[in-house]
Amino acid sequence: MEFIYLKDKPEFITQIAHWYFKQWAYLMETPSVEIIKDKLQTQLNCSKIPLVLLLIENEKLLGFL
Repeated sequence: MEFIYLKDKPEFITQIAHWYFKQWAYLMETPSVEIIKDKLQTQLNCSKIPLVLLLIENEKLLGFL
């Protein structure tokens, strides 16, 4: 198991966006997976906040923060 930055595995953006949407869409003014994906695109870094860390095991996404 390892933590890596989303910037190093951007292929997980769609999966994360769907998880986020399922959990939090009811709080969004205009719910959209595309809006979440666009927001995640702005967090592809490792040197400033906001950033996203992924928990990966055997190339499978287990979670993120």
